[in-house]
Amino acid sequence: MSRAGEGVAHRRRRSDVTGRFYCVECGEYWPCAAVADRKPLVLFDVDNTVGCGLGGLNGPCCEPRPGMSLLMAALFMLGYEIRLWSAGGAEHAEKTAEQCELTDFITGYHDKPDYPIQADAVVAMFGCLPVLSIDNDPTERVEGVPFVEVSDYWGRHADEIEGIVMRRG
Repeated sequence: MSRAGEGVAHRRRRSDVTGRFYCVECGEYWPCAAVADRKPLVLFDVDNTVGCGLGGLNGPCCEPRPGMSLLMAALFMLGYEIRLWSAGGAEHAEKTAEQCELTDFITGYHDKPDYPIQADAVVAMFGCLPVLSIDNDPTERVEGVPFVEVSDYWGRHADEIEGIVMRRG
């Protein structure tokens, strides 16, 4: 049995009257039945966020950011859906995850949409907005999505933790 609106990207909007969120597509209070059973989505950028993409004669290789495996494992165990996206493409994101040995936690790999990244494009891609986006480039944030900006990761540095900044979308 299919639910009303199945296959449609459901989006939330705040009511001008009540201030509560509702689904634009079906009119139910948010989260509507079409998205209520979905796991909350966390998006990670790939290059210089998840790991250090090091190019070489044998192609790209990856050194994972210290603590990245632990972070993804914790999010995964808490019930979050983890997806990687990259301006370099979905295939690049998947290869990087494989090289960084992070594939056990990741449910999908995607191309980043054109910049600036619009919320509607993200909803069309995933069926919802992520609950968090983690990236090294603040110009690639999705409007309205909580954003964690991390410093560029070019390999192991002693001051790595000092470059983390939390920003609210």
